[in-house]
Amino acid sequence: AELRRLDLEQQIGLLSMMKVVGMTISGAAIYRDTLAALKPKHVLVEEAGAVLEPLLVATRGPWVTRLTLVGDHQQLPPSVENHQLAHDYQFNTSLMERLVNNELKHVTLTTQARMMPEMAELLLDVYPTYRTSERVDVAARCSPPPGALRSTWWWDVRPGPEGGEHIDPEVRSYVNDGEATAVVALVKHLVNSGV
Repeated sequence: AELRRLDLEQQIGLLSMMKVVGMTISGAAIYRDTLAALKPKHVLVEEAGAVLEPLLVATRGPWVTRLTLVGDHQQLPPSVENHQLAHDYQFNTSLMERLVNNELKHVTLTTQARMMPEMAELLLDVYPTYRTSERVDVAARCSPPPGALRSTWWWDVRPGPEGGEHIDPEVRSYVNDGEATAVVALVKHLVNSGV
């Protein structure tokens, strides 16, 4: 207990001199004592649309005067492994989504500067006011790339020998051998075409 107290004092001494302290949301919940000692007034949460509400609440204290949630509540929801918690108690709904759904004042970006316009158009059914910035230099981009007729296309990939998507028990993650083989073939084609 004494060692933990001294370690916390040393951390607080160093971190209290910083203007910005960053940590993952899990780290913020684990190091709640550190946050309580630092008493940050402003907390900014990136990818807030995918953060479990209990984790977010656990990291807040009465010292927080401004909570800024950055992210997209229409993208991936928080991951909840217990079906009952997700279904019966809406644990898979982030605080950000709850606030937006309850019409709390928020700002939505309407201009994108990453994608070619023909790719951004695919998002108009979800984001009807989405526009491409004039900063996107369409002429300087190689679109479509050599070896392709268009910049975007749909490709129906047949399942590999293992079948379609499945969970690899060793890495506990989804894999799809058919899609992996197709991606390798596409990359080889693009490289051979000069990309």
